[in-house]
Amino acid sequence: MEKSKLILVLAMLLASLNIQAGWRVVIDKRTMATVTANAVSQKIIEDKHNGRLDSIKSKQEKLMQYTATMASIKELYQLSMQNITGFGEESKYYGEIVSLTAGIFKDVPIVLKQLGKSPGKNYVVCINEMANLVSETEGLVHDFVDIVNNGRIRNPLKEGKNGGKDDGITCSTAMNG
Repeated sequence: MEKSKLILVLAMLLASLNIQAGWRVVIDKRTMATVTANAVSQKIIEDKHNGRLDSIKSKQEKLMQYTATMASIKELYQLSMQNITGFGEESKYYGEIVSLTAGIFKDVPIVLKQLGKSPGKNYVVCINEMANLVSETEGLVHDFVDIVNNGRIRNPLKEGKNGGKDDGITCSTAMNG
């Protein structure tokens, strides 16, 4: 009980010490103007900053959409360049054509060098035949590229009649009938 009395006396003593203090509201026009100006400038700065952040966010979204679009285009392009099932045999023919063409163009200089070392009776005829072979190979490769790229097919039968113009038949119409 004595402890509770002691605590009560101490509480009253502490309460009576600050009895003179009170709340007083001081209104200073300069301080109010400064605080208001600071608040307004802070609000303007925050609004500009938020506007910049929104602009950056919209640019990032557009960039992400562009990146996703480009990735899907790249993937579709890669899929379109892959061999489709059922065309494996055709690709083997393409590979064989490229390999033979490369062999011809690689071997011609070797043959010409050997012919130059020991020119024989038909030296000029051999060189002429080699030139014809290279020219014909180049023409065949060009025709092959045109056909593969769905280009126009030259019709050698009509070439003399219409001045070397093509007949207007494309690879797809020639194959479809």
